[in-house]
Amino acid sequence: MAKVIKNLNNERLRVLVYGKGGTGKTRFTGSAGMCAATSPSLMLTMGGNPISIRDYLVKPTIVEMSKLEDFNTIYDFLAAGQPSTSKLYAELEMVEPFKSVIVDGASMVQRKVMALITGQDERRMDLDKVRADTEIRHYKKNLDMLGPWGSLIFGLADNKNKLPLHVFMTALEQPPQIPIVSKEAQFAPTPNPAKEMFRPLFFGRVVDYIEAEAYIVGRMVTVERFSNREAKRMGIPDAGSYVMLTQQTSDYMAKDQFGKLKGYIVNPTVTLLCELIYYNEKEILRL
Repeated sequence: MAKVIKNLNNERLRVLVYGKGGTGKTRFTGSAGMCAATSPSLMLTMGGNPISIRDYLVKPTIVEMSKLEDFNTIYDFLAAGQPSTSKLYAELEMVEPFKSVIVDGASMVQRKVMALITGQDERRMDLDKVRADTEIRHYKKNLDMLGPWGSLIFGLADNKNKLPLHVFMTALEQPPQIPIVSKEAQFAPTPNPAKEMFRPLFFGRVVDYIEAEAYIVGRMVTVERFSNREAKRMGIPDAGSYVMLTQQTSDYMAKDQFGKLKGYIVNPTVTLLCELIYYNEKEILRL
């Protein structure tokens, strides 16, 4: 039977951050290991750069996901409430259950899925061969695989689960593109390039589904994006700073469904994000 939702104030985090390489995505999500509400944390990296958090005193448990099927075992364990009888307790050197999970490199997960669909072997260079053309049917299969994958990963935050987790995901940035109009659609209205925006890098319509599953979508940029006047107004302290943009504009995709963020966070950490959303550590730890 359907269940009535009586409390909307104890939702776990579902955060998707995206940006170019070197914009602080892994440093932000990796800081979950230093936040009382989200530690201990598990980082599943596929093409991510966990080396960027090597200076953190407390780090997540980092697992290199070399194959797509590696997600099956980890997901089943987390979805089951991290039972202490699982062999993963020893393999992951766990002392207590994880409070959060990070997928670092979701754009690479997407690429490996497309390689699987098109029959490409990413273990070989093969620059002397033409690889399989990507066809419309491949994008359909891609959506059929990645749509449910995103739902299941972010669904680990659901309160109905035995042990809900805060969920973080990183992706690269897809710059605006003017769609190509086919001959069959030559009389259709030409898409307005002004409506294109920076978005997380996922092929096809997968991006719509992944964005929809997250409560917070943040675009990560460096301070160099801003003028000196803007940086001063926003309180950005130095040239090495990162900024998470959380309010959508005509230029980029972002959202804050908690309604607690002011549009940007300078040098974001998970602790700072939790304080902005849940107000104080006592309320955070009550989750």
